[in-house]
Amino acid sequence: VNVQQPVIDWSSWQSGEDQLQVACDSGQWPDGKRFGKVHTRPWIQAPYAIKIDAKDKTVEGRPHCGWVEEARKDDAIRFTITKSKRKYLCVRVRGTKRFKTFKEMLKECGMGACRPGVDGGIDAGVCLYRSFATTMGPYDVLEKKYGVCGIFIEPIAH
Repeated sequence: VNVQQPVIDWSSWQSGEDQLQVACDSGQWPDGKRFGKVHTRPWIQAPYAIKIDAKDKTVEGRPHCGWVEEARKDDAIRFTITKSKRKYLCVRVRGTKRFKTFKEMLKECGMGACRPGVDGGIDAGVCLYRSFATTMGPYDVLEKKYGVCGIFIEPIAH
């Protein structure tokens, strides 16, 4: 499954970094909830960053290893957006849920929340997830070894 890379005018991009810094400095979110920690290692492709920013994608699926194991409700994630000349997308973690497989996650959370705009149903979504890789290895191998985590997120810059 190929995801088209959109042409993006990054000059008007709102990363949420300023809002993240305020929450980090004050130790709380604007709603008064205690601020957790910031995860700064993950990368994300531009089409998914745009869908998260538009609140179309509300669940980020990742193998349950590395930084993902530590992600908790009210943490923040600062994604580096690939091919964007070091633009970021900052999100708040609203919750996490562990699954055995990407298929199980997609069935429970829904394709619209995890992979909006992907045609072909759940099997196509699973195939797409398994086509990704991280520095720890390919997602298909990591899925088998560690399981999967659905990270419920919302963009900070809104």
